[in-house]
Amino acid sequence: MDFENGRNWEKLQELSETSEKGIEFSIQGAFCEPVCLLIERNRHIQKLKIYGRALRWSTTPQKEKFWEALKRSSLISLDLELSNATNDDAKGLAEALKENTSLTKIDLIGNRIGDTGARALAEALKENTSLTEIDLYKNSIGDDGARALAEALKKNTSLTKIDLSGNRIGDTGARALAEALKVNTSLTKIDLIGNRIGDTGARALAEALKENTSLTEIDLYKNSIGDDGARAFAEALKKNTSLTKIYLGGNSIGYAGITALAEGLKENTSLTKIDLRSNRIGDDGAKALAEALKVNTSLRYLNLFSNEIGDDGAKALAEALKVNRLLLGLNLGFNDISASVIAELINKSSLISLELDYVIKNADGAKALAEALKENTSLRCLFMSYGFIGDDGAKAFAEALKVNTSLRYLSLYASHIGDDGAKALAEALKVNKFLLYLYLCRNGIGDDGESALCDAMKYSSKNFSLERIFTTDKDHKDLETITEMVMKL
Repeated sequence: MDFENGRNWEKLQELSETSEKGIEFSIQGAFCEPVCLLIERNRHIQKLKIYGRALRWSTTPQKEKFWEALKRSSLISLDLELSNATNDDAKGLAEALKENTSLTKIDLIGNRIGDTGARALAEALKENTSLTEIDLYKNSIGDDGARALAEALKKNTSLTKIDLSGNRIGDTGARALAEALKVNTSLTKIDLIGNRIGDTGARALAEALKENTSLTEIDLYKNSIGDDGARAFAEALKKNTSLTKIYLGGNSIGYAGITALAEGLKENTSLTKIDLRSNRIGDDGAKALAEALKVNTSLRYLNLFSNEIGDDGAKALAEALKVNRLLLGLNLGFNDISASVIAELINKSSLISLELDYVIKNADGAKALAEALKENTSLRCLFMSYGFIGDDGAKAFAEALKVNTSLRYLSLYASHIGDDGAKALAEALKVNKFLLYLYLCRNGIGDDGESALCDAMKYSSKNFSLERIFTTDKDHKDLETITEMVMKL
C-alpha cells in the first residue's frame, strides 16, 4: 500500500487495525504522526519503502519520531533506495538499529551518507544482532568509512551480505576490510564493484581469503587490479576451500596474472564460477586456462567476454572441453573467434550455456553454427546478440531448430533479421517441441514477420511448450533469471 500525506487516510486506518501478515507499505509523504504510530504498533507490516520526498518533506522532529518508532517496529525489510538520505539520516537510522531486533535487510542504494554516515552505521552494527543484509551501493563512502565498517565486521556476527559497490574505497579501505575478513565468521558475500582498489588492496584481500572460511562470493569487478593482484588471488585459491564465486572482470589482468590464476584453478576444489571479462587475457592466457580446465573438477561457469581471444585460444579451450565435461557455462562474447572454431567447440563440449554476443560476423558464420546445433544435444541456452546473422542466417537456424532437441533459450537480439528470417523461424517453431524462449528484440522485423511469429506462438501454445517470443525490450525478462531457470530444467 502506498501512503502519501493527505491521501489514503481511510486505508491507513484500516491498515492499523488489520491482522493480515506480510504487508508491504510505502511512504511518499512526510513522516506524520499516524504513519509513525502505524510503523511502531502494527506487528504485521514487514516491508517498508521510503521514497525520496518523504525524507525531503519531513521536518527534523518528524524524522526523529520516525526513527524512534523504528526502534520498536516489527519490520524485517527497510528500503531507502534513492531516498536522498544524508549522513544525518544515517545517524538516525543507526540509533534505531541499536535497539531494533526485527530488521534483517536494509537498502540504502544511491544516497549521500558518506564516511560520516558509514561510521554511524558501523557503530550500530557492533550492537545489532538481527541484520543480515545491508546495501550501501553508491554512497560516497571512502577509506575512512570502509575502515569503520571493517571494525564493525570484526564484532558483528549476524551480517551475511554487504554491498559497498560504486564507492570511493581504495587500497587503504581494502586492507582494513581484509583484516576484518580474517576474523569475521558470518559474512558470505561482499561486493566491492567499481571502487579504487589496486594491487595492494587486492593482495590484502587475497591474504584474508587464505584464513577466511565463511565467504562464498567476492565481487571486485571494475577496480584497478593488475597481474600482481591476480597472482595473489591465485595463491589464495590454492588454500581457500569456501569461496564459490569470484569476479575479477573489468580490471587490468594480462597474461602473467591469468597464468597464475590458471595454476590456482588446478588446485582449487571449491570455486564454481570465475568472471574474468574485460581483461587482457589473449590467446596465450586462454591456453593457460584451457590447461587448468583439463584438471579442475569444480568450475561450472567461466566468463571470458572481451579478452582479445582469437582462434588459437578458442581451439585450446575446445580441446580442453573434450576432457572437462563438468563446465556448464562459457562466455566468449566480444572476442575475435571464427564461426568454424566456435562450431568445433560446440561439437566437442557438453556445455549447457554458451554466450557469443558480438561474435557472429556474417550469415556464413551463422550457418556454420546452425549446422553444429543440428548435432549438439547438450546446449540449452545460446546467446548470439549483436551479430550479423541476417535473414539467411536466421533461415539456417530455423532448419537447425527443426531437428535440435536440447535448446530451451535462443537469443538473436539485434542480429539484422527481417521478415523473411522471422517467417522461417516461425515455421520452425511449429515443428520444434522443446524451445521455451526466443529473443528477437531490436531486429528489422515488420508486421508480416510479427504476424508469422504470433501464429507460431498460438500454434505452439496448443501443441508444444514454447512460452514466450520476445520482440520488444519491454517484454523481456531478466536474462540471467531465465538462464538460471532454463539450466535447471
